Amino acid sequence: MNREPRRPRGRTSSGPALRRSTGATVRRRRRTLLRVGVQRWLLLLVAVVGLIVAGTWYSGPAWRIAEVSVINRSAIPTDQIIGVSGLQDQHYQLVDLHAAAERIDDLPGVDGATVNCRWFGRAVCTIAVLPAPPLARWQSAGGSVWNDAEGKVQLALQPVDARLQIVVESGQLPPLGIDLEKPLLLALQESAAVEPPLRRLAWSAEYGLMYDDPGGFRVRLGVAERPGAIYEKLRRARLLVDTLATRGVRPRVVDVRFENAPFYSQ
Repeated sequence: MNREPRRPRGRTSSGPALRRSTGATVRRRRRTLLRVGVQRWLLLLVAVVGLIVAGTWYSGPAWRIAEVSVINRSAIPTDQIIGVSGLQDQHYQLVDLHAAAERIDDLPGVDGATVNCRWFGRAVCTIAVLPAPPLARWQSAGGSVWNDAEGKVQLALQPVDARLQIVVESGQLPPLGIDLEKPLLLALQESAAVEPPLRRLAWSAEYGLMYDDPGGFRVRLGVAERPGAIYEKLRRARLLVDTLATRGVRPRVVDVRFENAPFYSQ
């Protein structure tokens, strides 16, 4: 007689146990995700705070140029050089040193300038100024100025050892901040270059440059309308004086301002 095999007692399905296991896993995953999310937000918050602190420090006084020193052998006041440079309180990383040097180089009496900056906990800069030799010193009752070979005019705050000394007899001193006109500048350059140089000159708004000859007469030169004009005028003045000497005439004034009309007065 055949019998069917008995089925084992009790439940054989694993459904409820699997459901309990799956629920615990989900809860653990949720806790893990929550913990990871909180950590990420904390890291982001720390990064943002760090960036704010770093940005505040980087843009703060520690990176601003607080000290500017000048190696200055020119007659220009140090405060003027520092002011023109525009370096004070600028950011160390953003300052344009080339532009600062060019602004200083544009000053009257400056032949060149170099600017160096360094940072060791604080930003400091050094300006080295190469002075331009004074070409002419102008003196009047109203004060004194001087100009360099490029025609830049600077206030004379101290004695200036210029190649030419000019007394203003009428008219005004050359204005500050405006370069000399080219005919006048050329006349000064050529007056300083002749042999012997015309070291002492006078200036008149009417007659231009003049000088007193050792022979006891005054020569009116005017300005240089073209290169070589002063040399030609001096030669013309000498020829006129020599011609007058052969006639026994001693002039008081010799005027050679105009090429085709030199004249004299006694």
